[in-house]
Amino acid sequence: QVHLSLGPDGATRVTPGMLLDGDHPSFEGFVVEVLDPTGKSLGDVVDCSHLGDTLVFRVTEPCTHNSCWGYLLPEDKLGPQFDCPADSLFVNCDVDALALPPPPVQDNCDPQPLVLPLGDTTITDDICDGVLVIRWWKAIDNLGNSSTCEQRIFITPTDYFDFPEDTAWTCSQYAAHPNITDPTPLTGDLQTTGSGKPVGVSGLYCNFNFSIHDDTIPACGNTFTIVRTWSAFNWCTGEVVTTDPDGDDSEQLIKIRDLTAPKLIRPPFSVSADTKGNLPVLCRSHGLLLPPEVSDACGKVTVRIFTPNGEAEYVNGQDGLAGGYIPAPGLRIGTHTVVYRAVDACGNVFELPVPVTVVDDEEPIPVCDAITDLNLGTEGLAELPAQVLD
Repeated sequence: QVHLSLGPDGATRVTPGMLLDGDHPSFEGFVVEVLDPTGKSLGDVVDCSHLGDTLVFRVTEPCTHNSCWGYLLPEDKLGPQFDCPADSLFVNCDVDALALPPPPVQDNCDPQPLVLPLGDTTITDDICDGVLVIRWWKAIDNLGNSSTCEQRIFITPTDYFDFPEDTAWTCSQYAAHPNITDPTPLTGDLQTTGSGKPVGVSGLYCNFNFSIHDDTIPACGNTFTIVRTWSAFNWCTGEVVTTDPDGDDSEQLIKIRDLTAPKLIRPPFSVSADTKGNLPVLCRSHGLLLPPEVSDACGKVTVRIFTPNGEAEYVNGQDGLAGGYIPAPGLRIGTHTVVYRAVDACGNVFELPVPVTVVDDEEPIPVCDAITDLNLGTEGLAELPAQVLD
């Protein structure tokens, strides 16, 4: 019975010298064949797929055809191998060294060996000279073989940072998420984002402190602009920095804008004819044009109503928020297009054409003369036209 250790690549070629006892001047000419438990020939190569199996080997001398056989037990005694660098990994001060992944590791037979942290230490004698973080790792394969690695990370102070760029938001975004103007990082998520902060120096061991001063300038409606001035202090050099290495100054503009027109809802409706007509002139209406439903995310809205005869006469004396009356000479019976126009405080306009139908919904009322004289003809008959009675 022979124990066979697999190599770093997970496979081992079985040679006669591994299997034969005694002194042999040369193993040249001997042929090795390995059989799996089902009797299938594996040639002379054994790999990780045969771990745990008891294999049979046969060694044959071709000239005499003499052979011997025995049992072969494959074993994996190698631990996972770290790609453990001898030199320190240099990172900028805004990198969280303890969040970095472990060095790469691979194993000859286990595609996913377990990697565990064993501990870490941080040497911070003077962070202006840099900070050394040492981390220890252990890797264990599925057979319990293990190895360790010491990872050294050197955090360097920096002179580079980037003041935040100007940003713009809509007033509806600001109304739902007022946090978007905070001096915090841009995250891409309205729930958590701010309008940005200097990039490259936000780490625990960075050598900059920052402060801000905000001036808010009102604009149209509920919109405004924040003029945010950043101050950067390098406490390793004692310098106050007002321009970043890219040449950007420390002033940031944060705009809350209204780019969306207001919305109007006004379904078609009818008005009654309220001015009598004399044929061939039909009846007309000076009736009430119903007010629309108005919505806008950013403040006050003015509504105007235009008919084919001109602008309506408004109920509130100012605009069409409460509706208005059809101007003279009124609209004839039939369907007409009335335009509702909404303008918000920032000049965004929305127009809604609404069909308005003037209807004659009053039945005629006959008025008869109380006394009518009627003369009979020679035949005792007379004709009585309707207009004689009306």
